Amino acid sequence: MVDELKLMLQQGIQLNNKNVQIQLHSVIADSPARAYIKGIVYLNHCHGCTKCTVEGDYYYKQGHHMSFTSLDAAKRTDEDFRQRKDPDHHKEATPFERLPIDMITKFPVADPLHLFELGIMKRMLKGWQYVLQKYQEKFIFMPLLHTLK
Repeated sequence: MVDELKLMLQQGIQLNNKNVQIQLHSVIADSPARAYIKGIVYLNHCHGCTKCTVEGDYYYKQGHHMSFTSLDAAKRTDEDFRQRKDPDHHKEATPFERLPIDMITKFPVADPLHLFELGIMKRMLKGWQYVLQKYQEKFIFMPLLHTLK
């Protein structure tokens, strides 16, 4: 697939006897697939941020999670990515690096599963569940909420 895409990006395709140039807008994948395609560590690694060089802190006593708290880390660039300036971020070479695309901007982080459902939303649901179990007699809408379980 990568070789065919590279050829199309470089030469375009023929449609109705016209050469049409092809551009890759973005590669859409969830977080694990994006890490695999790019040959980088997963988001839960301390060097897992795909957009900047922030180093995460792992909290094993407070819920086993990785937090990226710095707001002033240097942004990743395509040139730095290809030169492997952050060796802890890379796991292996990937065929996608042969493509004439930006390895940072062409891979947006937009999957709600790993941004919300397994992150904030999971914590919110657990909090709501705790509140409902502890204070269920105080809620008027309790019978309705029991049907959602």
